[in-house]
Amino acid sequence: MGTYYEAGTNYSNVSVEDYGTYWRLSLTGIVSSSTSRLAIWPAISANGTNISISATGSATFWGAQLEAGSYPTSYIPTLATSVTRVADAASKTSISNLIGQTEGTIFFEVNDFSYNPQAVLFKITGLISSQTRTTNQIRFEGVGYDYFYTPTQKHLKIAAAYTASTIVIYINGTQVHEDTSVTITGGSNLLFNESGNGTEVLAQALLFKTRLSNDKLAALTTL
Repeated sequence: MGTYYEAGTNYSNVSVEDYGTYWRLSLTGIVSSSTSRLAIWPAISANGTNISISATGSATFWGAQLEAGSYPTSYIPTLATSVTRVADAASKTSISNLIGQTEGTIFFEVNDFSYNPQAVLFKITGLISSQTRTTNQIRFEGVGYDYFYTPTQKHLKIAAAYTASTIVIYINGTQVHEDTSVTITGGSNLLFNESGNGTEVLAQALLFKTRLSNDKLAALTTL
């Protein structure tokens, strides 16, 4: 499978994902003009050249989707009209066996952070909560700690690692907070991006039952 694009070279993150019975192809980049075009077709070489005119067979393409942003989201079925994507959100209750009760790490990446009052980015009940504030800040809170962070960009990678009495927070590759006098009580419920009015695009979220090292936290959150 090869890809080819015209009108500029400001394209990156070409991806072909194998789903067994079909492939998902995606490409992100900067549109340089109103005449920019993107074309995808079968080829017999990696760079899209050496196309055999006499080759037989066919290819079916479906589910084309064009959206503003630096990360391809899941398919949004539409017909004859555009649709505004709502915020990605997920929650799960009664999963204490999957959540580290005395140590752990929670990771959250958002590609289009916006300041919606009281929008919860992630939360483990009884352990840690992160939410946006009307003062254009992100608040991290729990038993015995309360920390405010002011983002300087919309693409954020956040990791919070904890033990029974400590918590450390990394954002975009840098340690921004550490507290060694907290009280971690564990939790059984997990949610991401619960807001009711949030517009953040959730890129990925990870949960670890161990406290990752500072080096791994820096690597995990580096853009």
